[in-house]
Amino acid sequence: KKKKKLNNEMKNFISLDRKYKKNKVRKNTIFPMSFSIEAKLKKNWNIYMLKKKKILAVIPARGGSKGIKLKNLKKIKKKSLIKIVGKFIKKCNFIDYSVLSTDNKKIAIEGKKFDLNIINRPKNLSGDKVPDTKVLLQALIHTEKILKKNFDIVVMLHPTSPLRKVDDLRNSIRLLISKKYDSVWTVSQT
Repeated sequence: KKKKKLNNEMKNFISLDRKYKKNKVRKNTIFPMSFSIEAKLKKNWNIYMLKKKKILAVIPARGGSKGIKLKNLKKIKKKSLIKIVGKFIKKCNFIDYSVLSTDNKKIAIEGKKFDLNIINRPKNLSGDKVPDTKVLLQALIHTEKILKKNFDIVVMLHPTSPLRKVDDLRNSIRLLISKKYDSVWTVSQT
């Protein structure tokens, strides 16, 4: 039902877009469209674009941190970093499936409280010097094998970045799709 409604909205968007271009060329004026309608159409286009892709979120959270023991269970305003990322994923209606990759039972238990699907990370992928790509690949292969479906995009959400915003993630994925990039990495100045 939602898909049909979205498709109808996309047809309306394309129709309005054609009218806009035709009117702009003919009269050299901008098609009179209120900002709120234009914003809604842009939002619907973004939803449509994201919904066409199957998106997997991977939360890498190993237990053996050298600096801060079990840092992924540390709390900010009485919420563990795992809880924060779990609640963040629930706000992201464009993420199809999420997994928590961990080698620690306490982290796995915390993740289950927030509906995160747990992948037991093997020891050879739990060291300090293991690249993120190996962890992501193991999570992707494991998840695709269990669910018997393929994902188009993998998003890595570190619990130790609790201040991320849904719009930032959505815009990153949109950029990845529209520019046909292989990957997008966000950074912020500290």
